[in-house]
Amino acid sequence: MKFGIGFGVLSVVYSSIAVSILSALGLNFSGGILGDKNVNYVRVFITAVVAAPIIEEFLFRTLPIKLFASHTKIVQNIVIFLTSFVLFGWLHGGPQFMLIQGVTGLLYAYVYLKRGYFTSVIAHATHNAIVVTLIILFSI
Repeated sequence: MKFGIGFGVLSVVYSSIAVSILSALGLNFSGGILGDKNVNYVRVFITAVVAAPIIEEFLFRTLPIKLFASHTKIVQNIVIFLTSFVLFGWLHGGPQFMLIQGVTGLLYAYVYLKRGYFTSVIAHATHNAIVVTLIILFSI
């Protein structure tokens, strides 16, 4: 469990540094559902911290491994890392977020391969809990 929490914190640190650098270069990362004052923060928190990690770790890590189960471990690892970088990155905000979320997806893929599904869910949930909490605190 500590391994997952540690990687969740590491992914937040990486994301914060990457957003700072890319923002300084002129990319815009504002907006999103949490910018809406009428949003139900409890629902967003539960979705981001509980549902999303469970579903996304299955879709982006477990499912690719299952689909390529008949292939070698090398092929499985390539597929999981590509899926984690490209799809996870792209679906978390499009091209401007791909570098940030794609690398975060790679961290979760590493955790998944080293420690399994549950630990990658913990890492993902930790990341989301920290980020959503900070966004909520600074937008109230």
